[in-house]
Order: sequence, then C-alpha cells, then structure tokens
Amino acid sequence: MSLSFRPFGNTCNPDALAEYEAQRSIELPADYRQFLIKYNGGVPSKGALVLEECGISVKLDVLYGIQDERGLDMRFATEEWKDEMPEGFIVIGGDPGGAMFILGTSSEPGIYYWDHQHSLPGSSEELGNTFYLAATFTELLELVH
Repeated sequence: MSLSFRPFGNTCNPDALAEYEAQRSIELPADYRQFLIKYNGGVPSKGALVLEECGISVKLDVLYGIQDERGLDMRFATEEWKDEMPEGFIVIGGDPGGAMFILGTSSEPGIYYWDHQHSLPGSSEELGNTFYLAATFTELLELVH
C-alpha cells in the first residue's frame, strides 16, 4: 500500500481514546486505534474509492481524529450527526461534498459511506443511503487508489 497521510500536527493520547471508547461504550478496532495513535487523522495522499453497490467513485478527503479543532474531530462529528446517522456508528472521515465515512461499532461492523444528503442515484431514506465499503479499516485503506 503506497498510501500516506498528512497528519494535522498533534498526536493522539491513548488515554483520550480510551476515554472516548468508555463514553460511547464501544471498543474501536485495533487497526483503527493504531491509525489514530500514529496519525490522529489526516489527509490521505490518494482518496478515490468505488462504491461497489452502485459503481460510483467517491473521494476519501479527510480522516478525523481526536482533535481540538471541531471540524477535524471525530467526537464532534459523531455528536453533531448522532440523531441522523444510523445507530451504532461513529463518523471517521468525510468527502469534499459533505458525505461521511462511518464505522460500525455494534451490530453492523465495518466501514460505510453515508450519503446523508441523498446525492447519489438511488440514495434515499426509503431505499437506504449507507453503502458498505470494507470489513476493516486496513481493508478500507487498501481500497483507496
């Protein structure tokens, strides 16, 4: 994998991650936890992904971390969207158009693309607006080209 990240400049304290997990009663997957400790979010060098369900290309623009700046913070993004987002998910990233990459933490593990604005063909409240991408965070990064 030749994917690199431009981090936001501050590191992620493992204690802050443990506190977040305890507050949400979740356990983050080990590979995602390692990414947060190493990079604490960032901008990937590449970002194109294909949604297999509909054959549409989307862009992974940013991955959030535990940040002081609200616009880059996964805690803030998850809290901001919790009432609209599928239950049991947290926001881990975004695309340039406002759609989000979300991580299932309970009954639907994996990484999903959440088209909350219904901008993709076939995306609606009735038909669904969450598209499966990968079983693990590592698998998600391997899909980026």
